[in-house]
Amino acid sequence: MSQPAGQPLGLWKILRGSLHLFTGHVLRLLVQSAYFVVITRGLGAEEYGRYTGIQALLLGLVAFSSLGYQVLALRAVARDPEQRAALWSGGLRVIVVVGGSLTLLTTLFAPAVLSVPFPRLPLFLFAVSELLLYGTLMLVSGIMQGMERLDRMATIEVSLAVTRLLAVGGVWLAGGLTLERFATAHAAGSMACLVVVLALFGRGWAWPLPSVSWPDIRGNLRDGFYISLSASGRSFLVGIDKMVLPALAGLAIAGQYAAGFRVFAFAMLPIQAFMAALYPRFFQQGEDSLHGSISIWRRTAPVSLLYAVPVSVVLFLAAPLLGPVLGAEYPEAPTVLRHLVWLLVLQALYLPLGDALAGADRFGYRSVSILISVAVTWGLTLLLIPRFGWRGAVMAVYASQGLLLLLYLWGARDGLRGRAGTRSDG
Repeated sequence: MSQPAGQPLGLWKILRGSLHLFTGHVLRLLVQSAYFVVITRGLGAEEYGRYTGIQALLLGLVAFSSLGYQVLALRAVARDPEQRAALWSGGLRVIVVVGGSLTLLTTLFAPAVLSVPFPRLPLFLFAVSELLLYGTLMLVSGIMQGMERLDRMATIEVSLAVTRLLAVGGVWLAGGLTLERFATAHAAGSMACLVVVLALFGRGWAWPLPSVSWPDIRGNLRDGFYISLSASGRSFLVGIDKMVLPALAGLAIAGQYAAGFRVFAFAMLPIQAFMAALYPRFFQQGEDSLHGSISIWRRTAPVSLLYAVPVSVVLFLAAPLLGPVLGAEYPEAPTVLRHLVWLLVLQALYLPLGDALAGADRFGYRSVSILISVAVTWGLTLLLIPRFGWRGAVMAVYASQGLLLLLYLWGARDGLRGRAGTRSDG
């Protein structure tokens, strides 16, 4: 199914797919903005800071809950759509076993790992919501992405945001938010979304559950483990700062930093839509060589930058408007946002380059590169946050993500020079 690297990429088709996802992202952004205001105002800065530390940990673990089956399904379906039922069945079994184990371990040990006290029942419900329910939704989304049904991917994203907002917003209006009420509503919204998505999109391949053997599953585990390392590492790369801040700088500072970071994350949505539309093409072009997938990155990087640079400028100028939205408990959030906005340009370059390496099956190199950057982030946050507060976290994030871009460029050097390269993990 791959094309020679010099053939037309079908950029207009990719942009149309991106538009589907971007429309979904915009709708999700509107819903998540309301959700963001509800939980920040409902919980207050300290409880919101406590939640963001746990949430960052869970988002780092969610990739391991499926052992990379979301991307394995995407790759397999992009190359052969008939494989979707087998990948769904194997992935679901892995999520139940591995995701269930991680849920229990997180409930038992996360407070000690983060050095932040957290009630067990809300922690268990958050873990179920992210590691089991959200992990299963992402498996369905990966299958849809491999089929290039980006409209359905967008529907899944918007549905999750809407069901969570309705559940949490209803509880807030009915009697106010506590961590326990928030966690219960969050999990209920996630479950409602999963039921709706499977009813709409799973007919014909998701049930009855197709048979698959554990030996078939084990055949995917090496690539799946590398994929999990990469995805988990990416989450930790942007989440370690929020995990460490509550213990080193206090819950109130952590909540303000997380609020500013959330606005930056919203600005990444169009780039994420564009990358999601490109991702199956990386696997199709990279099936033959690294040069094939790198050629996509070279031809599309200017599109990402055309968005990232002006939006970074706009966010920098508009950051003071964030203060009145969040309220008096978040005075530092606008300044945090101004310090973070230029990460948008950096991520517009290195995130799709990492996808290009994955498209050529260089999962191992990508995973090692991310782990190196995560280790650098961890060390720098421990060193800089006690001295500089949240500004130390910003320094650590820029340093580690800049290092990751350099590592990716080194790993892609054969493709950038125009040589075919190999498809090994090295």
